[in-house]
Amino acid sequence: MNKLLKSILKKIIPLSIRIKLKDLKLFFWIHEQICLGFITQKDAFSECAYDTVFLIGVPEHGNLGDQAIGYAEKHYLKKILRKRDIFYITEYGFYIKYLRLKQFLEKNPSSEILWHGGGNIGEIYKFHESMRLFAVKHFPDVKITIMPQTIDYNKESNKLYYAQHIYNNHKRLTLFTRERESYDKAMLFFPECQTYLVPDIVLTFHPNIEAIKRQNILICTRNDAEVNLESKKNLKAILDILASNRIKYELTDTVDEERYSCIFENQGKELYRKWEQFASSKVVVTDRLHGMIFSLITNTPCIALDNSTGKVSSFYHTWLEDSKVLLIENRDDLESVLDFIMNSQNEVTDLDDFHFDSTFELLDKIISH
Repeated sequence: MNKLLKSILKKIIPLSIRIKLKDLKLFFWIHEQICLGFITQKDAFSECAYDTVFLIGVPEHGNLGDQAIGYAEKHYLKKILRKRDIFYITEYGFYIKYLRLKQFLEKNPSSEILWHGGGNIGEIYKFHESMRLFAVKHFPDVKITIMPQTIDYNKESNKLYYAQHIYNNHKRLTLFTRERESYDKAMLFFPECQTYLVPDIVLTFHPNIEAIKRQNILICTRNDAEVNLESKKNLKAILDILASNRIKYELTDTVDEERYSCIFENQGKELYRKWEQFASSKVVVTDRLHGMIFSLITNTPCIALDNSTGKVSSFYHTWLEDSKVLLIENRDDLESVLDFIMNSQNEVTDLDDFHFDSTFELLDKIISH
């Protein structure tokens, strides 16, 4: 009945009004959370040290790529910040803690904020960007470091001017981008920020997976706002190649809101299950950035397709051009697919050759000082 009602309302109410109603609903929810938090979160930070590091935006949704970022951040920060307390605040737990956090930070100026990395600076994921802008605006004197991010703003973006005003006016904001295109955008749009280029934080984590017999081809593709139509055509061509050569494949994804939306402490179980699936495949075909990264950290040969924002190809050209990842950017690249699959045992990228650990030294330095 609810689905039927929603379907009817969707047809009756214009899209512009539905968007405004959705924004209004979020507005009231945020302010409800802030008011509720002032009452219920009085002792939320009572045991925090004067120089606590707050990691904000820890994912609670069902995208294993984002979950892997949170998981890797947790392990990375424990290694880098051995003598400091780390307090984790989830993406849906920020507003309810906001007022008490503000009070704590005003009394303890040696504390600082790290903001969860990912691919949501821009207009595609409005909830996450609006929350980050809210924090940057309302914590003007706090040291804030944004972990490696992708930026999808462009010169025509409706919200770009507001984002520029907020980010460029914060005097202690450091922004890490994870591929060259986002770095160039940050330098253009946010010139007052300290901006640096490092890889995705998941590359700091190396899962311990026992050797597994590799079988079949794994197709890990997206079905959301970041689908690239040209890549969709190329994927169909790849599937036709597999079918005509009687090569078996299985379908998977790294997003499942019911299965993967888990509390922070339980991330590891589902991540290792997915990494083992990658490690048991002969080749992974993917249009997800973390599909490509999961392939790398599990030593699995990978055929990569781009997404709508270009972050897959940008990440490849920034860091992986010397790897054995096969990037399909046009129809001509499809000619290499069958040979790549048939010789997959020779197409494994050795991450040790890329010295990513040394690439992260700048991030280490800024976070630990």
